[in-house]
Amino acid sequence: MNEAMLTSGQRDALSDLDLIEAQQQGLRIESTCLAGSWLVVRLSLDCRELRAEQTHDGLSLRDREFVSVHVPPHFPIEPPRLSVRHKRFLGYDNAMRGGGLCVFRSPDTEWDPKDGMAVFVNDRVWGWLRKASRGEVEQQGGVFHAPVTTHLPFSGGFISYQESEPNVSGVWQGYVRMRRDGDVPHGAPLPRFTLTHWSTEPLVERRRYLSAAAVLLPERLDFYFPETLGDLIRSLERAGVDPRDVVAHLARVIRLGSRDTPALLVLGVPLRRSDLPSSNTGDETARKHALTTVLFSDQASKLLWNAGGTRQREQAISAVLEQADALKAFVLFGRDARPGVVTRRDRRTPMSWFHGRSAAVWGTGALGGPIAMYLARAGVRRLILRDYGRVHTGLLVRQPFAANDAEALKAKALAHRLRQIRPDLDVVVVTDDLRGDQLAVEEWNGGVDVVINATASTPVRVALDHARAATLRENSPTVPILTVGVDGNAERGFARLLPAESDQSIEELDREFQIQAASTPELASYAAAFFPRPDVETMPFYPEPGCSDATFAGSAADLAVLAGSMLNWAAKTLQSDSDGHPPLLGRGLFCAPPHVSLDDDGRGAHLLTTTQRRSLPDSRGEYEVRVSPAALTHIEEHIRDAASRLGPDAETGGLLWGGYDDAQKIIWVDGASRAPKDSSETPSRFVCGVEGVCEKADEWEAKSGGVVRFAGTWHTHPQGGVEPSARDRASAADVCTRNEPLPRRFLMLIVGIERTGSSPGNLASSPLTYGAHVFHRDEFASAPSSS
Repeated sequence: MNEAMLTSGQRDALSDLDLIEAQQQGLRIESTCLAGSWLVVRLSLDCRELRAEQTHDGLSLRDREFVSVHVPPHFPIEPPRLSVRHKRFLGYDNAMRGGGLCVFRSPDTEWDPKDGMAVFVNDRVWGWLRKASRGEVEQQGGVFHAPVTTHLPFSGGFISYQESEPNVSGVWQGYVRMRRDGDVPHGAPLPRFTLTHWSTEPLVERRRYLSAAAVLLPERLDFYFPETLGDLIRSLERAGVDPRDVVAHLARVIRLGSRDTPALLVLGVPLRRSDLPSSNTGDETARKHALTTVLFSDQASKLLWNAGGTRQREQAISAVLEQADALKAFVLFGRDARPGVVTRRDRRTPMSWFHGRSAAVWGTGALGGPIAMYLARAGVRRLILRDYGRVHTGLLVRQPFAANDAEALKAKALAHRLRQIRPDLDVVVVTDDLRGDQLAVEEWNGGVDVVINATASTPVRVALDHARAATLRENSPTVPILTVGVDGNAERGFARLLPAESDQSIEELDREFQIQAASTPELASYAAAFFPRPDVETMPFYPEPGCSDATFAGSAADLAVLAGSMLNWAAKTLQSDSDGHPPLLGRGLFCAPPHVSLDDDGRGAHLLTTTQRRSLPDSRGEYEVRVSPAALTHIEEHIRDAASRLGPDAETGGLLWGGYDDAQKIIWVDGASRAPKDSSETPSRFVCGVEGVCEKADEWEAKSGGVVRFAGTWHTHPQGGVEPSARDRASAADVCTRNEPLPRRFLMLIVGIERTGSSPGNLASSPLTYGAHVFHRDEFASAPSSS
């Protein structure tokens, strides 16, 4: 052999083999040659030690075995191959018909070029022979890919196995139904089928369905699939199936269709070594089969049609058996999607929470569109899409639509694309306007496991809060709600997750998170992005002339990162909630992609939590007052202080800070403070002053991002009653008729103290009761103003 014709990699391989020969007494180089551009080195191996380890189901080795190492010209980038020249190994796992030995399960991941020839010889040559002699070539629990079909001609079809086979023992003969899925786009027509049903009875043909015969075996066939109907019949006969039964079975299926119906057979052999009868545990529910679908020639179909008739049936079956060796088998390309057989690539990701569940996506645009696609790929069982908008050509920049979707309803166009991803997905399209009454939507009747609001619409969010509150009042079951949004440049995401059992609203979450963002220095960029101050000029973005809705600027890549980040966070949170008792508090997430977070504070995500507020009904039954723990703590501390200074029966009070939502009839109390300096605080009477209130209001508004403002006052009734006295009503009238820019509503919180202990400052023995009273400025409009 002229070594000058070898590549540098092949010369290195040959040099390594010479060194290995000198170091290993059991290995000897017999010959070297070039086969085309490949270097072939024939080795002889002393296998006497391996024979001593041989098991009853292992490969029988001789004292000395000869193997050939094939070194490619691009070695070590491309791995070597291994073969034998004899046929003694044929039929054993991973031994090919041409003599090749399958020593890599996944060459791209198992072969490392830096390992070189030494690792290949030790791990793949000696290693394969050792495993083969012990019967361990197939990794324990590994998926078995035989019978190999690469030698069979391709039939031009593709089948997806989605329905699991029945739990059987022994030989099982039955029927399967295949759904015709149409042609593959962007290429030559390729008939596609999906196996959707197994049955012991013949299945009536339907328009989009095709029936095929099915045989499940308790033992494996040879490593290679039979090439003809005759080979197949003999293989099944060795498994205990009568040849005439095989033909009759195929003939019955042919007769379910027409004369031109193809003869199809789905054959299953045990998928794993643990599924073999000799090694299973008796639990037949664990048995799975490697499935292969073969198509027989038109000549076979015609002969089988005759064998399925009633006239001269036995003679027709004999005719098939006589000509079976001439009836070629063709293979359908197949992909397995059966539960318990295929390991999902996303099984350990947060998105696995959605598998088998149902979801509703409100808004199918820049955020909702990608989210719906991620949910479809994650394996949701059912998906409700709600959007009344249409596809405009400008949306193609960042939304998951195509040019031929122009002017189509977004929800319908998206549903079409989701069905291309998952033909089995149950997609419900609703094009109603969500800004109206939502009480009748299916989501509140147990129809979904989660609602995802991606509309970026304030009216939709308010309507959602209204519907959810009404559902909670009726003690009806509700669902978690995920609200997602991005800032004006699609550089940051803001997600809010409201648990099903929470009595909070999305508006309440937004308020709390806005306050946190405004008061936390590291969240300053998020506060500016999502809660810009009124005095900061922000120019809305209108992408098209005319009546175009203001939107954000951003790319499809921006939206993919943010949508995926927020959805993953929500899935992980829902997963942790389902592992224990679901929390009652909402959570939030600020997130940014790396190119933004690196320019900011280096953190790409900030988790937010809310607090459980105390809910107090308005005495008139009009509003719900929700008081924060911080406000209650301050009030209780001030009451203790006043009791120690002025005595147990002294009245005291102060100011309340929060916000109003007239649409949902909610008043939030976020904080409480002492009374102004000009207040009168004596053992017998408390009169709230006004000095410094404006300055205090500016302070609260500044540190809360403009959310928290003056909301009312609080004071105590040491004798325990929480109803406003005549003096309280006069005070409310005085406040409501002032000329200051006060809110239309004025909250008076009365704290009743029932003294039951001896210590004046001991609140543990003095239960506090709270009464909330909301006064309208309008009801005092005719009263005279008071300075």
